[in-house]
Amino acid sequence: MANQTLTGTNASYLLSSSLYTLTNLGVVGSGSIPIGLTFTGTGDTIGNSGTITGSSFGVSASSRLSVTNSGTGSSINGSGASGTGIRLAAGGDVTNLTGGIIGGYIGISAGGGAGTVVNAGQILVPHTAANAMAIGLSAGGTVTNRAGGLIGGAHGVQITGGAGSVVNLGQINSDYGPPSSIGVYLSNGGQVVNGAAGGTVSTAAILGYAQAVLFGAAGGAGTVVNYGSIYGQGQSAVLMLTNGTVINGASGATGAEIWVGAAAVIDIAGVGTVTNYGTIRVAGGGEPPRRGSAFSCAMLGRSVTSAPRRRSQAITAASTARTTTPSSPAAR
Repeated sequence: MANQTLTGTNASYLLSSSLYTLTNLGVVGSGSIPIGLTFTGTGDTIGNSGTITGSSFGVSASSRLSVTNSGTGSSINGSGASGTGIRLAAGGDVTNLTGGIIGGYIGISAGGGAGTVVNAGQILVPHTAANAMAIGLSAGGTVTNRAGGLIGGAHGVQITGGAGSVVNLGQINSDYGPPSSIGVYLSNGGQVVNGAAGGTVSTAAILGYAQAVLFGAAGGAGTVVNYGSIYGQGQSAVLMLTNGTVINGASGATGAEIWVGAAAVIDIAGVGTVTNYGTIRVAGGGEPPRRGSAFSCAMLGRSVTSAPRRRSQAITAASTARTTTPSSPAAR
């Protein structure tokens, strides 16, 4: 495998070799150049400890690529009005270390193959632009947001075209964007884990103006496991358009909370199971809890289990191991 290091200022760079490792210690591209770094070979790797900028793409690859943004002072940016920080047209892997910044109208875009993103820094896009997205994986994939990591914008994480997995130990924030803003969207099913078990509560948070977590109807069932905070401001905190399971907290994380500013806290259109050890509540002008719970009546078959805690929570201690009679969607 060949290696090359870039230093100083470079207008742009094209790498057509395969199995190549490129290290950037300087400045590549600018806001007046369409693409900062272009990769056309296969099996390439880029390590960035400098700055990479392009008006359309900071980094663009036509084959699978592995990218590491190496921390404080390192940035990859698509600076144009619709620019993308990193585009992986055949899938690939992105690791953004602590202090690293990836930005654009879209932060990271991967398609044509599964994408994997690990973030401990910041992946930020505009909150006010309707379709701005921090991470978009269109062939399935995995996103891990480590403790201290921030993913933010009008839309946080979107995984389509295959099952998705999101593990969040930091913050995914789409709370103050357009009314359609979603924190995490998995169109084909999968799993969202927010926080880690242990102690009373995790500091991990997923926030969305419309929904914090949305599962589409294109694929399999969805699962949400929450040890931190999940908040939906305008609609549901968790919306599943097919079958799903929600587990809020655990015996070692009773401070876990799922809450909403309006509408139903948890809305499952198909067969759903909700197990609550923490708090599920409606704040402000939200839809009142139904039958002592805070769940939408759209569920076709619903099992609700709550660990005994204080009666002020959305599911009271008296609701332990309770199965409710499903209501029709027309009753909503």
